[in-house]
Amino acid sequence: MSCLIIFPNCTKEKDCFKISRKVKVDERYFFYWGNINIGNIDEFSPPVKTGEVSESDYNSYAEGDLYCPN
Repeated sequence: MSCLIIFPNCTKEKDCFKISRKVKVDERYFFYWGNINIGNIDEFSPPVKTGEVSESDYNSYAEGDLYCPN
């Protein structure tokens, strides 16, 4: 998948970010990055800087890890 579809804020596939939070909602997996107000994270009002990832990526990375979508 394209970087722009999954991660609309990245400008090229080599953009990387530090995972601030991992969230699983209804068998969907998300990484959040940047400054996050923890109180606003849920399936109805996700923060702006988020991206859906595969279950494999979700399980392979921890909060604080650097993630480079490909």
